[in-house]
Amino acid sequence: PIRRTMETSALKLVFRDLNEDDFRAWEDVVHSMRLACERGDRNGIIKYDIDFHRLLLARTAQPDLLSIWQTIVLRVRAHFWNIVDNY
Repeated sequence: PIRRTMETSALKLVFRDLNEDDFRAWEDVVHSMRLACERGDRNGIIKYDIDFHRLLLARTAQPDLLSIWQTIVLRVRAHFWNIVDNY
């Protein structure tokens, strides 16, 4: 819920200013994530998922928001590991 709230707020901040470079960066990360999925590379899947969301937060150009997000990303990563281990 915290990550969702932060990312929703971030998207509202940048939505009107998104440009082709933003979408290209997201597409590159999604492509890398797709390749990681095809390889069964769970480290890559988790990394690229986090990278995708980090790009959004970084795009806000609000260091405090990104800093707060960085503090919860370790918990998010641990959560992903638990999910992956259960499949």
